[in-house]
Amino acid sequence: MKKTIIFNLILLIFINLLIKPIYLFGIDRKIQLLVGQSEYGFYVELLTFTLLFQALNDLGLYNYTLRHYSQNENSDKGFLSNLFGIKLIFSFIYLLIIGVITFLSHDYIHAWKLILHLAVNQILIQFILFFRSLIAGAGFYKTDSILSSLDRMILILISIVFLYHPLFQKYVTIGFFVNLQTISLITCLMIALGIYLNKINSTINIQFDWNSSKKILVACLPFILIFFFNIAYTKQDVIWIGRLLENGNLENGIYASSMRLFDASSMISLSFGVFALAMFSKFHEDKKMITETLITMSKILLLISIGLAVFVFFNANWINQLLYHQNSIQMDQNLKIIMIGFIPASYSYLFGALMQSIHRENKLAIIYFVMMVLNAICNLIFIPKLHSYGASIALLITQIVVVVLMVYHTIDRLDNKLFLKFISQSLSFMLVNITLHYFIYNYFTEQSGIVHFIISAMITLVLGVIFKLIDLTELKELYKKKEIK
Repeated sequence: MKKTIIFNLILLIFINLLIKPIYLFGIDRKIQLLVGQSEYGFYVELLTFTLLFQALNDLGLYNYTLRHYSQNENSDKGFLSNLFGIKLIFSFIYLLIIGVITFLSHDYIHAWKLILHLAVNQILIQFILFFRSLIAGAGFYKTDSILSSLDRMILILISIVFLYHPLFQKYVTIGFFVNLQTISLITCLMIALGIYLNKINSTINIQFDWNSSKKILVACLPFILIFFFNIAYTKQDVIWIGRLLENGNLENGIYASSMRLFDASSMISLSFGVFALAMFSKFHEDKKMITETLITMSKILLLISIGLAVFVFFNANWINQLLYHQNSIQMDQNLKIIMIGFIPASYSYLFGALMQSIHRENKLAIIYFVMMVLNAICNLIFIPKLHSYGASIALLITQIVVVVLMVYHTIDRLDNKLFLKFISQSLSFMLVNITLHYFIYNYFTEQSGIVHFIISAMITLVLGVIFKLIDLTELKELYKKKEIK
């Protein structure tokens, strides 16, 4: 089992490092440079607006279905038919609500076509996730890993000419970019549907039996709340910046620039969380197996999150000049604080998956609600005084509190001896890692950012071996085993 976990995690890391950073920095960043900070900032605000109502579109079906099929391999076909029916009905309700609010809003009415187009794209994304939950729940982890980045890979291929060829750049607008997103999402959805029909079920039956659907909706309610509160507490900062500041669109553009690396890094953590939910759900009653799986994933995640966060913290100015050709103290400060927040954010995906797998989604929903309120209060306090930097501070505070609460509510389901040993390893690794980086970046300041990156990676890997986050003996033993699903 451990070999299966490590193999799939390596595949997830490879795919995410290969595809998603290319999209964020090669495509999304290029769009921002072509259309300008203000127009891109308004696009981010509209996209966030559609995400705030995504709970109606998702209904928590992704996490619920993934857990259900991981724990119940032989579900009846009527159950699945009702899932399809519920999905279609609430996708229509989501689109209707977005449309009504848009036409009643003085701020958004002039952009109604773009908003509805973004909402349609969100529906496509959720249908892709829905089929992925069925595929991962059936145990096809490698297939799900590939699907996790397929839409971005397609978008990269179809948009790269328009964004980088001088003859076509003048035609690039936000609307044009959203059209390209739609094409890539439809293509990915068709592929996911084909895989589902080929590997899991050769037919799709759609029905809506109220009694059966009611049971599903009641079971999904905590997942709906989790999804909504999670989106609200992680995305509301963009809305607050747009509403509290006179130059809100410009500040949102600056904030989006700083968040891009966080989003790119979080895609790896999120993929870990999705895979963890499937694995935790399979043996949710086995305390030792849950703990070993959690620790195996946490070790890999710790190497990534600490190594990346520390490097970015000491090289924020070099990174911003490299990506955006700007020497901005505000952008540097934002990036430093946000990437510190990436460390606890990474673990919130793992422990959130653990809470759902052991059927503590009600407590998780309450945690996210508290975090939504806390994040709103922090944004109201900090943004008027510190602008987008205030939103960065609010993000850091919220992420730290949320992961502490998650650990508190799951510690009783873990093997405390193994878990405390890992905590000791982690703290020692972090302390020595930060100390060495501080010394290097203060006494070898003349070195280039690339040299610093190589040194940083070497320090992280060597310390990982020393503190047994990378256990070479264990890896040799796992290599000899034939167990990969």
